Amino acid sequence: MAPAKAASIPADKKRKADGSEKGTPAKSPADKKAKVTAEPPKAAAAPAKTVKAPATPAKSPATDTTPKTKQTPTKPTAKTSKVAEGASAVVAKSKAAVTRPTIPAKPAEEQAFPRGGASALTPLEYREVSDQAKQDVLFEQTETEATVNAKPKSKRRRAAEDDTKDGVKKVRTDETTYAEALSFKRLNVGMTMIGVIKEINDLDVAISLPDQLTGYVSITEISDYVTQQVEKAAGEDDDSDAEDVSVPELQELFTVGQTVSCAITALEHEAAPGSGDNAAKAAAGRKRIALSLKPATVNASLSASELIEGLMIAASVSSEEDHGYVVSFGIDGVSGFLLKKNAAGPLQVGQIVFGGISKMDSARRVATVTLEPSVLAKAVVPPTHAIGFDALKAGALVNTKVKTVLDDGLLLTMFGILEGTVNLFNVGVKISDPSADLAAAFKPGQKLRARVLYVDPIRKKIGLTLVPSLVQWTTHKFSEALDIGSIADFTVVRSEGSVGVVVEHSNAGLGFAHISRLSDKRVEKVETSFKVGSKHRGRVVGRDYLGGLLQISFQKSVLEQPFLRHEDIKVGTNIKGKVVRLTPGGVIVALAGTINGFCPKLHYADIALSQPEKMFKEGAIIKCQVLSVDVKNKRVILTHKKSLLNSTLPKIVSYDTTKSGDIGHGVISAVKSFGCIVTFYNEVRALVPMNELSDKFVESAAELFSVGQPVKCRIIEVNAAEEKMRGSFNLVAKKTHTSAELDKVTIGELVAGTVVGLLTTGAIVELKPSLVRALIPQAHLSDDLSSAEKAHTELKEKHAFKELLVIAIDTRKGNVTISAKPSLLADRKSRAEALTIDDLEPGMILPAFVRNATEKAAYVACAGDVSGIVRIHNISDRFVSNAADYLKPGQSVKAAVVNVDKNERKVEFTLKQSVCEPIKEKPVAARPSLAEYTLGARVNAKIVSVKDTQINVELAPKVKGRVHVTQLVDNISELKDPKHPLGAYKVGETIECKVIGFHDAKTFRSLPFSFTKSPGSTVVELTMKPSELALPDNSVSKQAEAPDTLDTLSPGKAFLGFVQSLSDEELWVHIGYNLLGRAQLLDCPNPAALRKPHKYFPAGAAVECWVAFANPEKKTLDLTLREPSIGSLIGTAFTEGQLIVGRIKKVDKVHGLVVQVTPSVQGRVHLADISDEFEKDPTVAYRPGNVVRVCVTHFDSEKHRLDLSMRDSRVEGSDSLIVDPEVRTVSDVVANSVVRGYISTVADSGVFVSLGRAVSARIKISDLSDAFIKNWKEVFVPGQLVTGRITGINSDKVEMSLKQSVVDPDLQAKTVTLDSLRKGRKLKGTVTGVKEFGVFVKLANSTLTGLCHKTQVSDTEVQNLDQIYSVGDAVKVIVLKVDRKEKKFSLGLKASYFDENDAVEEDEEAADEDAMDVDGAPEAGDVDEDLEEDDDNTDGEEATADAMDVDGQEADSDEEVDDEDVENIFGAFDEEDSDDGLEAGEGLEVGGFDWEGAAAAASDPSDSESDAEGDDKSSKKKTRRAKQRAKKEEEERIAQKEISLLNGDAPPEVAEDFERLLLGSPNSSYLWIKFMAFQLQMAEVQKARLVAERALKSIGFREEQEKMNVWVAFLNLENSFGTPETLQKVFERAIAMNEPKAVYLHLIRIYERTQKFEQAEQLYVIATKKFNKSSKVWTQLGLFQLKRGKVEDARKTLQRSLQSLAKRKHVKIICKFAQMEFRYGEPERGRTIFEGIMNNYPKRVDLWSVYLDMEIRNGDVALTRRLFERVIGHRFSSKKMKFFFKKFLDFEKKHGTPDSVDAVKQKAVAYVESL
Repeated sequence: MAPAKAASIPADKKRKADGSEKGTPAKSPADKKAKVTAEPPKAAAAPAKTVKAPATPAKSPATDTTPKTKQTPTKPTAKTSKVAEGASAVVAKSKAAVTRPTIPAKPAEEQAFPRGGASALTPLEYREVSDQAKQDVLFEQTETEATVNAKPKSKRRRAAEDDTKDGVKKVRTDETTYAEALSFKRLNVGMTMIGVIKEINDLDVAISLPDQLTGYVSITEISDYVTQQVEKAAGEDDDSDAEDVSVPELQELFTVGQTVSCAITALEHEAAPGSGDNAAKAAAGRKRIALSLKPATVNASLSASELIEGLMIAASVSSEEDHGYVVSFGIDGVSGFLLKKNAAGPLQVGQIVFGGISKMDSARRVATVTLEPSVLAKAVVPPTHAIGFDALKAGALVNTKVKTVLDDGLLLTMFGILEGTVNLFNVGVKISDPSADLAAAFKPGQKLRARVLYVDPIRKKIGLTLVPSLVQWTTHKFSEALDIGSIADFTVVRSEGSVGVVVEHSNAGLGFAHISRLSDKRVEKVETSFKVGSKHRGRVVGRDYLGGLLQISFQKSVLEQPFLRHEDIKVGTNIKGKVVRLTPGGVIVALAGTINGFCPKLHYADIALSQPEKMFKEGAIIKCQVLSVDVKNKRVILTHKKSLLNSTLPKIVSYDTTKSGDIGHGVISAVKSFGCIVTFYNEVRALVPMNELSDKFVESAAELFSVGQPVKCRIIEVNAAEEKMRGSFNLVAKKTHTSAELDKVTIGELVAGTVVGLLTTGAIVELKPSLVRALIPQAHLSDDLSSAEKAHTELKEKHAFKELLVIAIDTRKGNVTISAKPSLLADRKSRAEALTIDDLEPGMILPAFVRNATEKAAYVACAGDVSGIVRIHNISDRFVSNAADYLKPGQSVKAAVVNVDKNERKVEFTLKQSVCEPIKEKPVAARPSLAEYTLGARVNAKIVSVKDTQINVELAPKVKGRVHVTQLVDNISELKDPKHPLGAYKVGETIECKVIGFHDAKTFRSLPFSFTKSPGSTVVELTMKPSELALPDNSVSKQAEAPDTLDTLSPGKAFLGFVQSLSDEELWVHIGYNLLGRAQLLDCPNPAALRKPHKYFPAGAAVECWVAFANPEKKTLDLTLREPSIGSLIGTAFTEGQLIVGRIKKVDKVHGLVVQVTPSVQGRVHLADISDEFEKDPTVAYRPGNVVRVCVTHFDSEKHRLDLSMRDSRVEGSDSLIVDPEVRTVSDVVANSVVRGYISTVADSGVFVSLGRAVSARIKISDLSDAFIKNWKEVFVPGQLVTGRITGINSDKVEMSLKQSVVDPDLQAKTVTLDSLRKGRKLKGTVTGVKEFGVFVKLANSTLTGLCHKTQVSDTEVQNLDQIYSVGDAVKVIVLKVDRKEKKFSLGLKASYFDENDAVEEDEEAADEDAMDVDGAPEAGDVDEDLEEDDDNTDGEEATADAMDVDGQEADSDEEVDDEDVENIFGAFDEEDSDDGLEAGEGLEVGGFDWEGAAAAASDPSDSESDAEGDDKSSKKKTRRAKQRAKKEEEERIAQKEISLLNGDAPPEVAEDFERLLLGSPNSSYLWIKFMAFQLQMAEVQKARLVAERALKSIGFREEQEKMNVWVAFLNLENSFGTPETLQKVFERAIAMNEPKAVYLHLIRIYERTQKFEQAEQLYVIATKKFNKSSKVWTQLGLFQLKRGKVEDARKTLQRSLQSLAKRKHVKIICKFAQMEFRYGEPERGRTIFEGIMNNYPKRVDLWSVYLDMEIRNGDVALTRRLFERVIGHRFSSKKMKFFFKKFLDFEKKHGTPDSVDAVKQKAVAYVESL
């Protein structure tokens, strides 16, 4: 049965049925046992006579133990059949008996002791025995199985039996049917193969293996000697006495292209094993084949007896002798010797050789080896030697015979018993059509000479090659037509299916493209995409040195790579790369493929970067330049310096190619005391000594140069042999001349010349015909300095000058200076001889140039040997304070001779315009002239542009001018819009002006009228002041003729200034077109301007200011915005009662506030001077930076001490609400009066209470309390508010008592005593002690202290009392028991003892006090309460109308308003139009999310800021009843807290409390956010993050708002404690999980709240693009811009929003922008917008209401009244009219007069009567 099944399996499936992949035999237990029996010990061999093939072999144990599995053709992967197992067992037994047949039979005496276990059978006899054994075993197994497994015969089985003959089954034996190609999966450890070295590195060698594989040999796997040397070198650090040993150079031991024999030692896979998809990815990881060249490893299975002549064998050189080398084969008992004449060159100890055995000695202990190529090519293993499988090694040359021509190769036989395959890559001929080409080239039985390619001892596979270069043992020579990296067209020759394709190039030969390199994407069908004969564009990526093939890639990504190898990278080329990682030492940049470059930190940029991470972001593409390439170590060094990237100079890359005089860019790598070291490309360095660092003397190189600085360097000396160079930073070699050479030229001589070198300050010119080199400074290229600068940039070497003038000769230095100024050349040509001093006469006017300018004088020279001085008073007709500010070296001027001393050879000149005429340059072309623009000239100018502080005009073509804002008007009253004085002027408009001066367009320095000026670089200063235009032409006022300077300014002088810019504390103001001063914002008398400076001081705004201090030396000007008084300019004059504005600098709870009133003066506000009514904590409402208005109460000019007051009675002048009168001196203190004060000091003698800023009262210890206080210093602390009675006044000393019995004598009667205590009485008390057994409580108004036992504290059991009560807690108690004898009483605190109706004695007393009010009239507070109740019941229209208020607040309806009249008027119409509601408007949402998890507030944050600043104290003082009510509410709150503590629902205080609460409320964002805040308070930021993550996972998906609250809190956390990266990640997650617009707005609010305005603005830009249909986003952006003072941007935002939003939203957003204009912009513009809206929507009551609210808040009573009259003039429904009349009446009662109130009532009556 089984044999029949096996016989029917096809050949290709039979291999899979054998349990192997692609021909690998399965290793069953029987196979393993057979293998063991087939390999007996090598030392013992059976005698020849015992070896014979048995006719009927016994059953193998393997046959009995192998499981019997039914095989079917549909399952080719089943286990090996019985037939196959039996055949394997027979072959194994046969090999065990005759393992190594070698030589034919010899005489009997030798056969008795055969060497090496040789068989007595010949190979042919052995083959016959094996075949017979197979047939016997198969026959026996067939019979056995037929007997045991007798079953009914099927048709298929009967058909199979019909094929039998003589009882023997005709089945196929296990023959090879295909020639496999090696892959990583088919490799096994222990395989030997030949390879060719393809790459040699420092520590390993890359070897090209069969079938395009590559293996690596470590330096420790070459030979034992090399390994020992490496180990010694590695151990040098541990053993200091060891000899110096260096690691062997592998380049000296091997050569590329050398053929070696190697063995696989390990198959490494970098990816970790996995399953499923992970396993697939792991299989695709990088694989590595580890090889060994050690002879002991390669020849592991060889023995001395198996070495024969002609066998190729690996060996290592052990030692060098006189005539040859001793080599080691790694085989015990045998060594080798290599004659030097056969070595083909010198060898080193440890070097590996692969040679052939040419001779064995008789003792078989020494083998002679040869390396001669001609011998190795013919070293064939003799066919008479039937070598065994284990003795056959890769590299052996054998004679073979073609057994079968396979579909994909050849099956060859050798030695009669061994078989090997040759795949298509190794057949040695070009194969296009395998079936046809192989059949044509090879025939069965054909004899071939082949070389063993590999031997696999595990799978028993032998690979052979017929490649000519390998068979002949020569190195394959690749064509030079294509190198690695070359791109060409290739023709597909053959497709290898799932492996790749073979291609051919017409000139370079064959190549191979692996399937992974066919395309960047997966290629499904290779045969379709790469048809035979098709051409494809490919790139050579490598070489297969073993197979002689080019390795090709058709991937687009590879084709586009700039280079593939380090050798291809050229030094100095600019390349682009992607930033991989930023390290502390530099940036790693991916260049191409697997090639990375490194940019050191020194080469980030031309300057040092403080934040390189911003420039080198991961993944960014940057442009770099290659500094050096180390091919050996595969390192590329890059630079990112712009000076090197953009350099056009030649690259200095080596010492050999650099010549003296070369100039190139380099980088300073070291600064030494003797000079600088400059590094060029490829680590080429040059030393620049000190004398070559600059033209001038350099004392220290470190002062001028720094490491990393890019420089241009000129090479002056090169020593290529020693690799040394010297350089210079002087790019042009200045040549000094001898006196004889200088005699060839004279001063004043006209010469010609050619530029031979360029300098930064000029050029070197070689004069003709003298050949003397001279310097022409940059300023002497033209009469105009700006033109000279331009000419210098355009100047090139070899430029020829036709005319030059020699102006100076320095005989000492040997230098000559020349000039090309047209004015000097023209003057010299007008004279026959050069000008000398003898030719000068006073009054002569000469063209000249400035040699030098100092503060007090200038020195000029003419066209000849003439130079002189110009004193400061002769420089200009106008006043000049510093000559150096007006004159520059090299500047052309026209000078007049004032005085000549021909004896002393001295000349004095003048440059005044009144004496000299302006120089007229030789016109090259028609140029505009400034000559007509004289002082006072009247001109018409055309406006070109309007800036914040100036108007740019054009006077004529290419003549520019400007009108500075300070030259606009004479005083501020002439300005229509002081905030935008230049807003009325438009581009293109023509204006009338007068000339008042000139200034340089680049430096903005003023220029005298007498100087030569170029229209291109000069701007005409103009004025439009009415006072100047009223004067005659060519005349100006003295102020315009001689404008103020820092020297002429005097303190206190008034100016009309114009704002240039605004900073946090300072205002920069122009008071003249050449004067800019600094004013402190604190000097501004307007508090509103201090709060919103951007609104009041936009750029260009006009302000009145005064000079405070001018410092000409430091060139600083201080201004003040407050009109000065005597001494106020230096901060020393303050008068009592003076009202000033300041900014809070410091808040001190004990001493009060420190207020900055001027930049140099601070004042103090005492606690008693903060308010007219003392409060418990008076400083709680103030923060540093708040702007406050204060009154000066005292100023000590000597001590510079300033006392201030913030009392309303001082600041506002109101005395109606003074509760605690001001105590200025002791005389203000009234004896026996009850006063309040703040404790200032707690001393051992008592307590001192401050009654005023200068008056304190002492309280003795005995007067502190009626009861004894043990630790009284802990009870009374500084800053505490106390009430006491004045008990004595002695001169300047005040005594005071805090005893309740003294302060309130009537209280004595109310004092609780032991006798007055009754059981059940309920009292108030204070906790004085907490013990384990109970709580001690001191009764109020008593000295008694009682105990509340632990059992009476709570209705439930309490474990720890100290967690519920603490000393000082206020409590309510009930008397449970009184023992007057023992003077003891017990108290109770249980909640069950009290109910809501319980009233304490204090409440009763308060009620008694209320009953004593005069006439029983209600107080103001009662009226307020009634109004509040009325407001609560207001109709929906009013609430709706107020909904659009920009602040989100209700309308101003909290005044004392009597609505009776209006109610009566409209009483009859309340039921009408009840359903006519108003259209609701959405208020602006400006707030942000806080840590409490609340939603964003709808009110404007500025409201809270204003409240904090304390500017608007609109809230009224609380009445006595209101205070009592608040006190009662506080007591109820405390009681509720006590109950919460007792019931176990107290607020959490530790993490465990939060965890407990979250178990019950996992969806509460409030608890989660509180938990986050708790962790942050503990400085546990990471834990807070984890809490946020837990919250997001725990809160249910339906609780969207709760999750949003947590997300906002998370954003807040990262914004405050994280990095921009962590914030961005949380933000992106929040967008993905929530409504994106809400997340954007929340983050924007967070940025605004933390004053990160730049980030907020960037996010707004994104939000308006993503959510351009949302009016809320546009509104928020406009509000943000208005708050930042960007009014124009906000108006542009409105226009953009109208283009994006739907029309139905236009009214809404226009209304909101109008509200914001009222609030933060210009009310007039907001008013205009509202008028436009109301014209279109006159019936919108809600819009009218918002408009009215804005006008009311703006404060213009007349405008608001007129608007009300307009509104009530419209015809609305009666209910709406009632709303407006009521609002009008409220307004008039608050802001109007009784008459106006009556007028409103009359109008209401008239309206009702008209119905």
